[in-house]
Amino acid sequence: MPAEVAEEHRAEQRHAERVTQLLRCAEQARDYIASLPVGLFPTMTGLADEFALADPGERFEILLDILVDGLARRAATGTGR
Repeated sequence: MPAEVAEEHRAEQRHAERVTQLLRCAEQARDYIASLPVGLFPTMTGLADEFALADPGERFEILLDILVDGLARRAATGTGR
């Protein structure tokens, strides 16, 4: 029984370390996105907190929404490259 308890404790520690690592990465992503020029990236800077903490699937959906919104704005204003 003590070996099982020790293994469970190690698994909990590994999980806690992984969560800490993910939160650190999320903070770095948030800080980077928030540091972008607001005039060039208003949507991204506005969503910095949400984007950084989103899971990968949500992040993909957010990026798709941003891409489609940007393309629609370019099409509406005729400002393509």
